[in-house]
Amino acid sequence: MNADKTKTMVFGDKQISSKICINGIELENVEKFAYLGSNMTYYLDCSKEIAVRIAKAIAKATANLKALDKIWKSKAITLETKLSILKSCVFSTMLYGCETWTVTKRCESRILSFDRKCYRKILRIRWTQKVTNEELYRKIQLAETLLQKVIQSYFYWCKH
Repeated sequence: MNADKTKTMVFGDKQISSKICINGIELENVEKFAYLGSNMTYYLDCSKEIAVRIAKAIAKATANLKALDKIWKSKAITLETKLSILKSCVFSTMLYGCETWTVTKRCESRILSFDRKCYRKILRIRWTQKVTNEELYRKIQLAETLLQKVIQSYFYWCKH
């Protein structure tokens, strides 16, 4: 047994009531660890993890949106195809590990804001233009937001 890789963590509490020993080796209780590429903390605050995911997705979105600028400007490519590219190239980065997040109101707001920013970029809607979120969603015929996908992933993960 590799004692360095065998540790415990109690969600909601920094300390555990009793120590766990395997083959005479006491397992260390930690405050945070990486799981599926996500940083888990005992106090279940995922705001930093979500901020990191959004930052990575924004970096990838910026690079991809810039690299794919000809596609976004092309009138020969349908909106449906553009949205598929956005989902596969950008949203997949954003959603990686989301089933482990504890989503707060602040996190919800950030996720939805990122979601709308990407759609506005695809539709070439500038921040100075007065387009409501409802109009935006109607233009792209949005079936579900990123936040809804996060929630679905979480429930799918819990169910299995």
